Amino acid sequence: MDNIEPPEQNAQEQDNCEKASPCARLIQLGREQSFITTDDILREFPEPEKDIEALDRIFAALAAANVPFIEDDDEEDLGS
Repeated sequence: MDNIEPPEQNAQEQDNCEKASPCARLIQLGREQSFITTDDILREFPEPEKDIEALDRIFAALAAANVPFIEDDDEEDLGS
């Protein structure tokens, strides 16, 4: 069996967050919704100021997964 490398984007996501981690759950949610909001992030990280590095990794992983971040007010506009 050939050793198949994952696409670069997926490899970068894996570098930024581990499988089944809050970060991975956010990426999955973002793919399902086509975006992530502040509220989504705060559900996984209720006190983000306590771990700024984790927050940086989340945003890097979301960017690598091409999951856009939108403000919660922008989400309401999407539903209109």
